[in-house]
Amino acid sequence: MVAKLATKRDGTTWKPATGRVCGYVLAIAAVLTVPTTAQQAPSQVPNSPTIRFERIPASSLPRFVHFNGQTRASLVPEDNGSGCAWGDYDSDGDDDLYLCNLNGPLLMDATQRNKLPGSRLWRNDGAGRFTDVTEAAGLTRSRMDMAAVFVDFDNDGDDDLLVTHLEGVNLFRNDGGRFRDVTDMVGLGGVTDYCLGSAWGDYDGDGRLDLYLCRYVDFPIAKARTRPLVAGRPAPMTTPGNYPPLPNHLFHQEPDGTFRDVTEISGTAAAHGRSMQAVWCDFDNDGAIDLFVSNDQSLDCLFRNKGDGTFEDVAIVSGVFDPRGGMGVAIVDLDSDGDQDFLVTHWVAEDPAFYVNESLEGALLFEDRSPAVGLRKSNLDLVGWAAGFEDFDNDGDRDLFVVYGSTIEDELTLEVLTNPKMLPQRSQIYERRSDKRWHRLGAAAGPYFDETHVGRGGAVSDFDGDGRPDLAINNHGGSPALLRNVSKNVGHWLNIDLEGRHCNRDAANARVSVHVDGQPVQMRELLIGGGYLSGHSKTLHFGLGDAERASRVEIRWPCGKIQSQANVTANQTLRLVEPGPVGDKSP
Repeated sequence: MVAKLATKRDGTTWKPATGRVCGYVLAIAAVLTVPTTAQQAPSQVPNSPTIRFERIPASSLPRFVHFNGQTRASLVPEDNGSGCAWGDYDSDGDDDLYLCNLNGPLLMDATQRNKLPGSRLWRNDGAGRFTDVTEAAGLTRSRMDMAAVFVDFDNDGDDDLLVTHLEGVNLFRNDGGRFRDVTDMVGLGGVTDYCLGSAWGDYDGDGRLDLYLCRYVDFPIAKARTRPLVAGRPAPMTTPGNYPPLPNHLFHQEPDGTFRDVTEISGTAAAHGRSMQAVWCDFDNDGAIDLFVSNDQSLDCLFRNKGDGTFEDVAIVSGVFDPRGGMGVAIVDLDSDGDQDFLVTHWVAEDPAFYVNESLEGALLFEDRSPAVGLRKSNLDLVGWAAGFEDFDNDGDRDLFVVYGSTIEDELTLEVLTNPKMLPQRSQIYERRSDKRWHRLGAAAGPYFDETHVGRGGAVSDFDGDGRPDLAINNHGGSPALLRNVSKNVGHWLNIDLEGRHCNRDAANARVSVHVDGQPVQMRELLIGGGYLSGHSKTLHFGLGDAERASRVEIRWPCGKIQSQANVTANQTLRLVEPGPVGDKSP
């Protein structure tokens, strides 16, 4: 999602520039009047901040360089990726990290490009020290990878891995810590086009996880090889609106573990879409998960589950028919009213949307309240990608991270003619405060947030197990950032791991509510896939503030069963297993 804008060089002359057509005069005007990232004013430092992160030094981590230091060719597929995913692939109780990589320029000979280093798997020793185990785990293939998510799709108790890329998708089954490519075997080999985000959920309640795949545009690679020269360089092909969208795929998992394409009969193709990310979530609290799809330069989709294997797109009537450039999606029950609200990040000159769920019985209804909750962009040139809500200071409410990085190229240097680079930007932590607004912390959240990077994917995990959620951010053309949460004077906490028995093993879309005396009820829904091209940890985290225990923890399992546990001590990881044997479908 990149584009063509016009950049003013002096009072009268306009020259072509790379960027992305927003479709609105306001958007173009904003880009021309806001300062560039390098000229941004210093971030506002809040009063007595408590949230702070320290970056693990690159010298302490395995080597990883996104895009392998290669030169971009100013083409759409080179600029959208990549993401990252947390998952416990070796079942040792802590999250490991998979980093997606675009292995090289799109126009490089594919045989040569696929010899370059690809995506990598880093094993976590539990204390936040990582080792590259890609070869030992059997994940040595190299592609232009976009997204990843760990998921136990076969319900055997270990994390498998789905990876999307420019030419389709790969599904790797985990066989005791070593992965085996089963893409063709399970019926996903027919997906051969430009895929971005994915989401897993059991939409029909049969105990098996189903897969939704976002596809982007039909990009003409042959045409890209014969571009005319413009201003001494090959003409950029960075406007996604110039290329037809690809329909998405919904795959139903059959009893034998294969996947059947039910896109047409389910009504979920979103054929107009240029889809970037999707998320399964029960927005109307009817026990059947719905599907939100974030689309680029076209209306977003909200597919309401009708309970009979089909869906209805209610985006327009529910108020989420946003035509802006939608990228990442993050879910949160902001007002503790028991239904899910959500954030969508957007492109330049477009504020994020924060949709508060005001649904009435039988009808989904949302209101965008981003200005009211403090999420107006401080600089309209910011481009938002991955996002997530987490209680970073354990005070009992959810803070927010957003990964930023432009798709507009830096045209103020001659280097743009030979090595065009996208403008770096500052990612941000937003602290939730007593005024019910999020406040941007800037450099107060740690030195990394005063640095500029071309950010893309990002995901949350308490990777060192100390009860303070940490972050991984995948930067385009650079090294990833592993950010350890070192916040001081934080509250008590509770981490919860779920294991489904009657439902899917991951307990995808189970809801956990934590009750603490004197505090609003905190509810979280376990999501498999989301953010932007990334996968958060499947361990659910709750901050408890000053409370040393939760009076009650309640789980609504995907099958509808309710389980509760009283008087739960704080500062522990609680593992909860659904009652009933694996595969038991009895009520």
